[in-house]
Amino acid sequence: MIFSKVRLLALISLTFAILMSCQSFQYTQTQPKVKNVILMIGDGMGPAYLKAYRLLKDDPQTEAIEMTLFDQYLIGTIDTAPKGKRGKVTDSAAAATAYATGYKVLSRTLSITEKNEPLLTVLEKAKQRGKSTGLVATSPLTGATPAAFIAHHSSRYNYAKIADQFIDNQFNNKPYVDILLGGGAKYFEREDRNLVKEFESLGFNYVTNNKALLENTDKQVVGLFAYKQLDKMMDRTEKTPSLAEMTKSAIKQLSKNDKGFFLMIEGSQIDWAGHRKDIVGAMTEMEDFELAMQEVLKFAKKNGETQLILTADHSTGGLSVGTEVDGKKYYEWNADVVNSFIISPEEIARLALISHDLYAEFKKASTMQLTQVEINKLKGFSFPLEVMEKGSEGNLNKAKNIISKGESKLENDLVAILTKIINDHSYTGWTTKGHTGVDVNLYAYGPRSKEITGHSDNTRIGQFIFELLEEN
Repeated sequence: MIFSKVRLLALISLTFAILMSCQSFQYTQTQPKVKNVILMIGDGMGPAYLKAYRLLKDDPQTEAIEMTLFDQYLIGTIDTAPKGKRGKVTDSAAAATAYATGYKVLSRTLSITEKNEPLLTVLEKAKQRGKSTGLVATSPLTGATPAAFIAHHSSRYNYAKIADQFIDNQFNNKPYVDILLGGGAKYFEREDRNLVKEFESLGFNYVTNNKALLENTDKQVVGLFAYKQLDKMMDRTEKTPSLAEMTKSAIKQLSKNDKGFFLMIEGSQIDWAGHRKDIVGAMTEMEDFELAMQEVLKFAKKNGETQLILTADHSTGGLSVGTEVDGKKYYEWNADVVNSFIISPEEIARLALISHDLYAEFKKASTMQLTQVEINKLKGFSFPLEVMEKGSEGNLNKAKNIISKGESKLENDLVAILTKIINDHSYTGWTTKGHTGVDVNLYAYGPRSKEITGHSDNTRIGQFIFELLEEN
């Protein structure tokens, strides 16, 4: 009798398993196919950035710490290592190439093998499948991340040659890319070659401000909104679009293609802030990136055939929430200090180049209380005579030209002074001005998200996108 019951239970279990298997098979057969793929890359956005951003956005009136939009779609982690010996830390070129091609390459190279052979990118594959394509960034579009999806070059730093490939790299006598939105006008409008004019001759609309972008109705558009990188989100004027506005515009035009589209969106300057140990700049760029994600989700949820993948290429700066200041360990992080700023340290530095008063500009930018030692340091900063003469013209654009990223020791000195004060007061730690090799978070929304849950190598993301593109 007992044996019969056991057999009966086993038969019921087997029948149930078969039914569930059939239902599962039916579900996979009828689920919507992916027509559109949107890859979002928060450059430098390691796990500590997500923690800091969550604390920054937390409502202090509630007991619980509220989740950010990112937190709601976390599905896994990504190993970021490039090709080479174990433990090697990647740069953006190798990391972006892994996402763009599904292959590991050497650092500083863009979508080529060690034998200098081009690797097919997911953007190129999408175009070959009849889809529209787009690249959106807040850095120059020739930066390593967007460049890896369209250019094939042995050096990520040859910006002019990389810019040429945006138009020279063609399929059926047309550029591979339909939508280009970001910075880097200096590389597209050069004395030796005016790529903007060439794009216009091919029917692309060229826009340079937010109003023109929002009014654009063309399926192919080049939008260059800065000579180099865009200002930080908190420093932009109404003339410069946010990452969310660029994202919304790109999706609007790309979705006109019945065959679908591929779009890569980079929150570029999370990384740039990290290199400068600038927690204020990093957090404003995180917000810019989150708002862009919000736009993607609005479209994806309504569309039903869009796969969103969001991750980082690596972490930058070795950011830590809590640190040691003057020998004292702080087991806390003060978000109020970061929230007190209305402009970034970069913008404070630019304004100080005009007023020649670093202390006054700091006090205008934040309500944070300074120590007497810090006040004396800011008041005592001595501007070179050359800057005093240029700054006296009171032109912010000229001030920006003086202190372009990586070209001015003066700007680096100014920003370093400001960020040291901010980091000490907020208890923000950094281990390096470079990258670190930690795993980064993976987020997703769409019909096929379950296929990339858990921990993966960064090449899996590129391979997964290729799989989606092969299906339709």
